[in-house]
Amino acid sequence: MRRLTMRKLESYNAFTEKLEYKAVMSASIKIAQNPRAFGLSEQAGREARLIVTDESHHAYVAIELIKRLPGFSELPPLTPSQPPFLSGLEELERNLPTEFADDLLIAFVSISETLITSILRGIPRDCRVVSAVRNTVRDHCIDEARHHSYFVYVAHQHWASSAPARREILGPLYAKLMRLFLDPDLDLCRPWLLEAGLAPHDAEVVLQDYYSPERVAANIRADSFPTLKLMQRVGVLDHPTARPAFVEQKLID
Repeated sequence: MRRLTMRKLESYNAFTEKLEYKAVMSASIKIAQNPRAFGLSEQAGREARLIVTDESHHAYVAIELIKRLPGFSELPPLTPSQPPFLSGLEELERNLPTEFADDLLIAFVSISETLITSILRGIPRDCRVVSAVRNTVRDHCIDEARHHSYFVYVAHQHWASSAPARREILGPLYAKLMRLFLDPDLDLCRPWLLEAGLAPHDAEVVLQDYYSPERVAANIRADSFPTLKLMQRVGVLDHPTARPAFVEQKLID
């Protein structure tokens, strides 16, 4: 069980590093360089530069933390993997007109930064988690609370400033991006179970039981609730192309 827990923490920190470097910092740099392209103020552009600094620190701390935990150095390295959100973003970008590449990234980060705040919030209060991890996540949550407010504003302005043609594309994208961020990564978990000694068949049984469609759907609905409320307030769910996409992704009824 300890080894599984270590693998989970290892994956969380690796995910955090890639999310910050590949998505949040990239989006924030684009906003800093040209805020008006996304309907944002010059002040928002200046604040984006501060977010780049915050997120770089989060990525650094995430990787350094795992190195300091007792027993981590004894774990054999697993084959490096790419979080599904990266390959998913690449696939979505291939299917979009080239001029929408930046909009895709800004939309994804607006979604991920408003989702992750609620996901992280319970960790600092969970006494089962070692204190070093709880304290690190607590510090992360303080920054993420500010980032949450900032990207709520970004989502609102990005949508409000979009021409009808861009809304036609953005609306359904938001639904796909929420699922992309929240869907569990079974391919990541499978090697942990095999490493723990389970036979391939037994590992598959465990995964299918724990990540049953009903449980996954319930967890996604719970985790996505604040961002769905944001989509409602902004007006995304009122758009005729968006609501069917959210229903199709099983985010709303």
